[in-house]
Amino acid sequence: MADLYRTKRIGGGTGGWTVEAIRHRDALIAVDLRRRNWLYQDIARVIHGDQLVDEEWTNPNTTLKNRTIRSYKRGLRNIDGGYRKLLA
Repeated sequence: MADLYRTKRIGGGTGGWTVEAIRHRDALIAVDLRRRNWLYQDIARVIHGDQLVDEEWTNPNTTLKNRTIRSYKRGLRNIDGGYRKLLA
């Protein structure tokens, strides 16, 4: 996790999460909530916030829906051994 934190900082070079670290975080959240039978829209609210979901969820290009589903699938891949890449 430290390696993820050191590169590509969100919000400039002063600190914060990397893009990759946020993706991993979102993936873990999505898998955890989906296993509790949460809807993708509700998962998106946890990850992206109510305002963005209210604005974007019904957008015809379905970008936010797809991002949420991809997060879930990424989480499943990590659970299925993909996490080992983080440890190497």
